[in-house]
Amino acid sequence: MALDKAGLNPLLSWMWQLLSMFSGEEIKVPSDFHDSVFGVNEVLLSDTSGIVNTMLDFSINAALVDYSIETDRKSFTTLLNEWLGDINSDLIGRVPTGITALAREYFRERWKRSSLIVLRTEWNVVDGINLPTKMWFVNGANVYVEDKNKDVRTIGKEKYFLKVGNKEADKKPIPSSKNELIFVQKPFDSWDRLYSTPYVIQRGLYKNLSLLNLMNSKGEKIIGKAIEYLFATKKGTEGMALSGNSNFIYSEDDLTALKDSFSTFRENSKSTAGTPAYFTNFDTEMEHLIPDYSKALNQALYAPLERRLLAGLGLIEIVEGISSTRKEGILNPKPFVAEIKSGVDDFMILLTDLVKTIRIQNKGNRRCSAKKIEVTSSPIDDFLDDSIKTHLRSMYDRGVLSKQTYLEVVGGEFASFKTEVARREKEEKDGVDEIMSPQPIQYIEEVEEVDDTEKLDIDKIDNEVPEDRNTTEKVNFNGNKTKNLSSKEKKKKNKKD
Repeated sequence: MALDKAGLNPLLSWMWQLLSMFSGEEIKVPSDFHDSVFGVNEVLLSDTSGIVNTMLDFSINAALVDYSIETDRKSFTTLLNEWLGDINSDLIGRVPTGITALAREYFRERWKRSSLIVLRTEWNVVDGINLPTKMWFVNGANVYVEDKNKDVRTIGKEKYFLKVGNKEADKKPIPSSKNELIFVQKPFDSWDRLYSTPYVIQRGLYKNLSLLNLMNSKGEKIIGKAIEYLFATKKGTEGMALSGNSNFIYSEDDLTALKDSFSTFRENSKSTAGTPAYFTNFDTEMEHLIPDYSKALNQALYAPLERRLLAGLGLIEIVEGISSTRKEGILNPKPFVAEIKSGVDDFMILLTDLVKTIRIQNKGNRRCSAKKIEVTSSPIDDFLDDSIKTHLRSMYDRGVLSKQTYLEVVGGEFASFKTEVARREKEEKDGVDEIMSPQPIQYIEEVEEVDDTEKLDIDKIDNEVPEDRNTTEKVNFNGNKTKNLSSKEKKKKNKKD
């Protein structure tokens, strides 16, 4: 019945349509792992907030540090560091090679996709060493995990499958061959979980971003249904209308004639020279009607959602603006920074497991018999400000830091330690150090040194008594030299004389 009444009036019909747009919709967070992965991909495909994708991409780029491996066996250390640069070299031209490209895929799967890290590795013998020459991360949306023993969960007994078709039965187990091994990480869940929870869903980003998308779509519909512009003209007054006298009330024909007259004036004013003028009675009122879009696009509607998105990313607002007109706030980025550092640490754990597996696969080979293995990374450059770099410079001057660490911190992306060492060796070999020595800024004349053999023996001269003082003056002369002697030394000196 209410719908029929709404249809009688265009304004009520328009309001009814707006109400229907805001009713019957509810944002549900997917509980199934695969549905949640598809939901994450959908909301991040077009990030209407402009915040989530930007911050996640920054996290990925900031985490791309340099990695190196140190062992207690020099030959094994050299082998492993060369292997880091040759990862996926068999696929050159089809995928990026090297550890940095692999790390980028790791962080994408960790923060922007399923957060179920499944690394497939293909092993081959290179120069007598069994190494993982091909490595890639599987799309978590296609991974299925099964544990036949449902009563008792035994870690390590689960089986992993990869979906290769549209049917439910189109799944094949991984590893799929004898020379393949897989490495699994679930960074945001406990070890007993079969599946992981995507980062975007766990941090509340999915729901808040979906709500923001819904508000944007509703706002667009409101604007689309609103009248863009209306020119309204009123004829007559309230008193004339209440008089009931037809002579003082404008009829529909009168209003139509006025509308046509004004339209004709508008058209003629575009081509007629001079000042356009339009004359009408005193009871005519003209105004422009423009819809108020601020109610649908008010920033106050979106500000709470944006704060929630920032908080989900790790930027916690600890001081909010003290007035309604103030826009400032203080964000604490420590959770955001800590998550990036945690991602780098987890990737180093994965590399450590790979290196230990290399040692196991080459058991008995003396080149791989290192006992101590350590994977290190360079600092995260994006979090080092000038004050920290200045303090590290002081530590380097005091001998606390190595040249490699100092160059990684201060040089950052502009200098590589290995590259600089090779260049310095080449410069020394080519004599560049001498050619490019600093220009002199001050010339100092060298003082000619006196030959020691030509120096006068002052002591000998002082002890010689002149011939003219062999008389009584000799005693006085010798007495002058003993003024600073003690009384015993003076007596001994006089007795000798």
